[in-house]
Amino acid sequence: MKKVLFFLTAILSILLLFYFTGSKDILNNIKGDEQYEIKNRETINIAGLNNIKYFNKYIITYNEKKIYFSDYNGNTVYERENTVFSDKLFVTDEFIIRSIKDSAEIIDSNNKSFMITEIYGEAIDVSRENNKIYIVTKQKNGQRISDTLYIVDENMNVAVKDKHFSNRITSVSMSDKSEAYCVSTLNTGNGSLSNTIYLNLLDDIELWSVEINDEIIIDTKIINNNIIAIGTENLYYYNLNGKLVWKIKNYNKITYHETSKELKKILILQNDGRELISYDFESKVNELYKTPVDFTGFKIFDNRIFLYDDNIIYLLKDGNFHELFRESSEKIIDFQVKNNNINILFANKLIKGIID
Repeated sequence: MKKVLFFLTAILSILLLFYFTGSKDILNNIKGDEQYEIKNRETINIAGLNNIKYFNKYIITYNEKKIYFSDYNGNTVYERENTVFSDKLFVTDEFIIRSIKDSAEIIDSNNKSFMITEIYGEAIDVSRENNKIYIVTKQKNGQRISDTLYIVDENMNVAVKDKHFSNRITSVSMSDKSEAYCVSTLNTGNGSLSNTIYLNLLDDIELWSVEINDEIIIDTKIINNNIIAIGTENLYYYNLNGKLVWKIKNYNKITYHETSKELKKILILQNDGRELISYDFESKVNELYKTPVDFTGFKIFDNRIFLYDDNIIYLLKDGNFHELFRESSEKIIDFQVKNNNINILFANKLIKGIID
């Protein structure tokens, strides 16, 4: 009788697991027969300055005054020496943003620049999403320090100017469907944690706001005018009117995350990089993978997931982890994949090859 009860309990547990995961497979680092490697490797030396990054179709090396644009064969295409030193430099997919005292210089991939003289304070966060650039600055007014938001539209006009927030801005997201944006802020006063999520129009109209307490909202994303908020304790999904549609508990510390509109998934690397879990936009678990090593992050290229740390790159394919690249002596700065071509960037070199 005990054996029968044990058997029925096991079957029931499996059925419940499949029910709550949307009848998707739970995969545990299954190694398949198909193997991948990088062939036709070529190493290109990149002589440059203090910092190196991918930018559009170039590799740039830079310091506070100079920027060199090189192609993927190591040839310098542009050289830029600025008369004014920049406090910070930020790189997006289409633009380089140099933060200069109370202004910003925006440089495109043709080495043309636009000066935005209406930006005040020290830039602390810059990004570009849905053809708009947002810049978060820290401004000091007497003893009071505030985070301030600026949004520059596709015509290089400042659409949002001097939008002050009394609490620290932790995330900004631009709408993919309307002239709206989302901001999350964090208040740590009195030893407690309190977040506020705002959905505003570009013409300074607040559509709605909501408070979340006792955790930190680390990112927000607008998908089809709905907002996904990722917190240290929970995941939240709000509709266009600010109504909470669903909420999911996080059971492990988040190492890295990304919300993919193309894959229609929320991907979270958790448990010190030992697990990769994905949810759909209906809150159901699609996959849960036990990773073969402790990863620090992942990238999505051509709807394929590549996991990495400082020295290795893996491809996740059909539920299997395939080691593509390992470098024991130098740290990987960044990498890109287009079709089956892979480019791996280091501090002073580029390794190119084909995934086969």
